[in-house]
Amino acid sequence: SANNAHMLFQDKSSSKQVLLDKYLKYKDSVLFGTSSFWEGIDLPDDKLEILVIIKVPFSNPYNPIVQAKIDTYTAKQLDPFMDYQLSEAILKLKQGIGRLIRQQNDMGICILADPRILKKRYGEAILDSLPANYIQYKHSSTILYETEKFLGTYTYK
Repeated sequence: SANNAHMLFQDKSSSKQVLLDKYLKYKDSVLFGTSSFWEGIDLPDDKLEILVIIKVPFSNPYNPIVQAKIDTYTAKQLDPFMDYQLSEAILKLKQGIGRLIRQQNDMGICILADPRILKKRYGEAILDSLPANYIQYKHSSTILYETEKFLGTYTYK
């Protein structure tokens, strides 16, 4: 149950390896980290069952390197958002989901909680690019119920 879960948080002083070791040590652990955390980690054999992505991982447009790339696309009369930022965010999403599904027989749940996916024009491109089928739910209670059902942890109340 969630009451017995070990909550682990990425912060500036935490070693990625120490957090992963603790995550793997405790059966009911929950690990909170930024998108940079999932890059380069490997959790095979259903060590990761649920991945929650709060926001589509768009690069910060105020980062000087990102701004320079945006300027380059604009100078070439290309759409920097559609041609660069969106495709980069889709790649990052696929990498994140790739941490969940490592092999053919792996299963898991990825919850994309960013409402922009359903409201913005680019949302369909994101959903169509994902390496898995998706189901849209409007209520968090439905997500919780379907997750428990999927994991086999649902108990009738």
